[in-house]
Order: sequence, then structure tokens, then C-alpha cells
Amino acid sequence: MNRSFFTYKSLGADYTVLQNELRLGTPTAVFGVSAAHKCLIAPVCCAGRSVYIADSAPAAAKAAEEIRGFTG
Repeated sequence: MNRSFFTYKSLGADYTVLQNELRLGTPTAVFGVSAAHKCLIAPVCCAGRSVYIADSAPAAAKAAEEIRGFTG
């Protein structure tokens, strides 16, 4: 997999703004994106560890699986 594709810089301006806000510690929420996009945003825009909150154990397991798909 070409991991350089999944960087905030290659994903566009909105992701760059989001990454900068997260880097600065600005409380940030993302609305209007699919679950798959949320799973992409979490590892790409947040260096190091991040917390992904899901509404149920099955949703958390599915998100973890998708995030693993993006991060290896």
C-alpha cells in the first residue's frame, strides 16, 4: 500500500486545516462524514495515539478494523 497517499497533505485543504487545529490542541469535532472517513481522519490527522469514541462495542470493533486497514 502506498502509505504516502494517506497523509493530511495529500488529502486536501480541509484535512490540513483539521490537522493544524488538532496539533494546536483546539477542541475539534467533525460532522457530515462517513464512518470510513472518520476512521481515516483519526490516524492521519493525529500524530501518535488518538482516542476514537464509538457508541457501542460493535461500532468500536468495526472502527478499529478500519483504522488498522489505513495504518497497517
